[in-house]
Amino acid sequence: MLDIHWIREHESEVRDSIRRRGVKLDLDALLACDTERRTLQQRLQQLQEEQHAHNRKLVQLKDPKEKAALLEHAKRASQETKKLRAKLEDVEARFEELMLRVPNRISDDTPDGVGAECNQEIRRVGEIPTFDQKPQDHVAIGTRLGILDLERGVKLAGARGYVLLREGAQLERALMQYGLDFLRDRGFTEVNPPSIVNEEHFMGSGHFPDGREETFVVKDKDREQYLIGTGEVPLMGLHRDEILDESALPLRLTACTPCFRTEVGSYGKDTHGLFRVRQFTKVEQVVICRADMQESSKLFEEILHNATDFLETLGLPYRIIQYCVGELTLKTYRAMDIETWMPSRNAYGETHTCSELLDFQTRRLRLRYQDRSKTKLFAFSLNNTLVASPRILIPFLENFQQPDGSVTIPSVLRPYVGGERTISVS
Repeated sequence: MLDIHWIREHESEVRDSIRRRGVKLDLDALLACDTERRTLQQRLQQLQEEQHAHNRKLVQLKDPKEKAALLEHAKRASQETKKLRAKLEDVEARFEELMLRVPNRISDDTPDGVGAECNQEIRRVGEIPTFDQKPQDHVAIGTRLGILDLERGVKLAGARGYVLLREGAQLERALMQYGLDFLRDRGFTEVNPPSIVNEEHFMGSGHFPDGREETFVVKDKDREQYLIGTGEVPLMGLHRDEILDESALPLRLTACTPCFRTEVGSYGKDTHGLFRVRQFTKVEQVVICRADMQESSKLFEEILHNATDFLETLGLPYRIIQYCVGELTLKTYRAMDIETWMPSRNAYGETHTCSELLDFQTRRLRLRYQDRSKTKLFAFSLNNTLVASPRILIPFLENFQQPDGSVTIPSVLRPYVGGERTISVS
């Protein structure tokens, strides 16, 4: 959410963001609603001041007629106040709804364009493996090794269901634990948050209202809560309605959480294998920092490098692309994807999204900090995946497959799997 004062002062920039993103929002309607809201607030303030003046005068009056006239005037003012408050309530609800649709600012280096073909490649890292024969895909590898069972996964959970078995389950757990250890060594605080979260935290993180269809609802009598699709939601909500001390920033938080997405918007896409599933496990990075553009940019590079360094320790080739304007979500100021090489596709596939959000989330969450001068400011926030499974298993199994049918385990993971060097047919 942007500050309405900033929107008024930078109307042309907001219009440009709406146009370039292709967002459906009537900014004129928002500004008109804002004007009406402020007019009603001013009139209510005026009526309140008049009421206080009348009360003071009423005590001093002796003449019954003057008292009666003043009481009649006060009655009319009270009736007007009641009507205006009801009207203001409706106007503020409409204003809030429109404000939630206003997109974030756009970084100067974000390329124009609408589709993925307009994204800009930044760099490629790692040597793409070569195979003497056509490489098998992760489904064939996992099924042959007895570590992946899609048929029983569908039986248990329906479309996009899967089961990891034996070394497959162990491998996922190893990747998650290695990821947490990796971030702990880089100064991150591990959090184990709830996976069932209240609606206001989805609103606060910017995943609602637009992401409702992608979110599973949990109903308990008349109460509705939601299953998280990313650890970003509870990690950002952790300090909602709080004022942090500047000395505590930046906060570097991580969590390994189960994540759930309905994938309603991706019907028919990536139906084969583990690329797009409805339940997965993810180690997330979230950073909360001072409202400083230079510091935010530096931290963006930090969490981006955390993810790329992680992939390099595993030996997985990847590339970094910068999102064009049309690919940015409503809340995002700047974003880059890390795509890891997937041999069966003969292409890179998205495994991470690194996002810089400025104060978009923190305004919604009312998350502030107090600086040395005792001034209270909205913090900035950033996030990036470190590792998400089972999607990371696609490049893992496919890049590390061997001619004898086994899969090599990178040396950094071996301490987490009992020292095993390979996954072979049991």
